[in-house]
Parts: sequence; C-alpha cells; structure tokens
Amino acid sequence: MTRLMEHFDPRASAGRPASESPVELDQKFVEKITDWFAERTLEKVEETKAQIKTEAEAEAGFKAGWFGNALRLLARIQSSFLANSDSRLTQRRKFDNYTTDLFLRVNEFLDHVHDQLRKHRQPDQLLLIQDNLDRLHPGPGRRLFCDNGQLLRSLRANFIWTAPVGLKLAPYRLDFTTRYMPIPAPRLRDGTENAPALDGLRKLLTARVDLDAVFDLPATVRQLCLYSGGSLRDLIRLLGDAQLAALEAGQTRIDSAAVKNSAKEFRLEFERAFMPGEYYYPLLARVHQTKQDPVAPEDESGKDRFLDLIANGSILQYNGEEYWLDIQPTIQESRRFQDAFRKLTAA
Repeated sequence: MTRLMEHFDPRASAGRPASESPVELDQKFVEKITDWFAERTLEKVEETKAQIKTEAEAEAGFKAGWFGNALRLLARIQSSFLANSDSRLTQRRKFDNYTTDLFLRVNEFLDHVHDQLRKHRQPDQLLLIQDNLDRLHPGPGRRLFCDNGQLLRSLRANFIWTAPVGLKLAPYRLDFTTRYMPIPAPRLRDGTENAPALDGLRKLLTARVDLDAVFDLPATVRQLCLYSGGSLRDLIRLLGDAQLAALEAGQTRIDSAAVKNSAKEFRLEFERAFMPGEYYYPLLARVHQTKQDPVAPEDESGKDRFLDLIANGSILQYNGEEYWLDIQPTIQESRRFQDAFRKLTAA
C-alpha cells in the first residue's frame, strides 16, 4: 500500500472546501484517519500540523479550513515517501508492521463515506481509480497485486487499478477481473499503415485539441500517430514534446520537424534505459522480426529482460485476429537497433 501513497496526489483538491461538496464528511473522523497516517510517518506530528495551519492562514484566499488542512497533512505525508530512496524504504518497513490496521482504517473511511452518501440520499456506490501503477517494475507490481491481491479485494468499494501489463504474462495470476485497454495498431504486422487505427487516434486527438490550430498539416497529425505506436500515453507525451519543440523554434503550430524532434527525444530516453545494449537490442530486433515473444523457455535472464521491455513500453502488445507484438516505433530509428536488426536478418 505504500506504493499507492507514492502515486496518490491529495493536493489536487486541496483548494476546494468541503462545503462545496454535496456530502460533507465528519471533521473528527477525517482528522482521526489523517492523524493515524501522520503518527506512523512523521516524526513531529503536532508541530507539523501547527505549521500547516499557520501556512494556510497566511495564504490569501485559502479558505479550505479543516478539510484543506487535512489534505495538506496528507500531502506532507506523501512527500515523506518521495523524499529519497532511504525514506521510501523506511516507510515501507513501517507500514509492513501495520498492514492489517491500515486496511481496517481505509475501510472505516470508506464505510463513513458510504454512510454519508446514504444519509444525504445520494448513490452510495463508490468507484475509485488508481492509475500510474502500470509503471511499477515487475517486482513491486507482483508484491502489490499478486502477493497482496486479497487485501486489495477486501477494500469496501469498487476500484479500478492499472496493473503492470507484464503481470498478465505467465507465471503470474491476478485474482481480479481484468480488462485490457486495446492499443490500436497504426501499422499492421506487415508494416503497412492501418487506416482505421490512424483515424481512431486522430479522433482521440480531436477530442483534446483543435487540430487545425495546433498542427500545420493533416500529414503531421498522421506522423505523430505513427510514432506513438498506438499507445495513448505515448501519443499524449509526444504531442506535448512536439508542441514544446515548436514553441522553442518560434512556431505557432506543430510541423513535421517538431514531431521528429519529439520522437528523437523519446528515442533517446529509451536508449539511455537499454544498458547494457548488447542485452536489449538483439531481443528488440527479434521481437520486431517475429512479432512474437522470442525468449526460449530455458532463458530465465532473457525472460526478465523481456518483462522489463514490456514494463517500460519498449514492446507494445496488439490484439485483433491474433495476439502479436512490436517495438515502440521511435526505437526503430535507433542506430544500435538498426545494426542489431541487420545482423539478425543477415544471419
């Protein structure tokens, strides 16, 4: 559960007073919950709470009251998790001793919310979405979802967890109802462009930005979609980086050069992660050639590297008539990947 604390951002709603919500939570109950977390993570709880109150009173226009102070305390707790690796390790060890009590407290809070919703004649079915957990490395992801899956299922609300996709690969078993978010393949297995997928990605962008105002040409939009490999996260990331590149070049709209610059920076980020390269580039080349998992059953180290590449988005998974794989398109422009692919095809 400490992993959830690292990804949760309570500050997102810290500026909204509880009175603006149709259902108000009990002040003493909320403070009881936040105090429980604070007492197990912060060294000087009362001093920290007093400091938070002083800071809130000093900020002009901040009127969140006790609710805002509680959120600020949670934010301070979160910062203790993110301070450094030693701090994270210490906090995780602390919470390992309070696992049962932790889930009890969370369920008490969820029950309180249910009660307040029913009291105010509101629908009492809660749905909580925790994203970003798909970025966890295989080890922590396995401990959270596989080893402690029953604990997560014991929480008395409806949850959507974005689990690391590698956990769906053997030999792991998730004791959850699982659904894949499909990745539209901008290119088919034979490398030809997939018009319906490209059109779907373009529509997704249209729902977020005015394409005519942001891009110089429709071909530039298509270029961006091809570089994304169909990954929505990569598409939005490339869009943001391309817009920044255009601004740095003094342009009002994204052109092909800005998209290429964005793709280059994306590729370089992957290249820095492929260390040592002789382990990763041959594997990436085999995936690109076969469109399948190329690791032999007896190759345990190869399997670990393959899962690493799945986890960091270097290898993308596609569905359709059959399940197949390919590498993130920007990686195909890497010189070391091209060398590895030439050696593979020449063998």
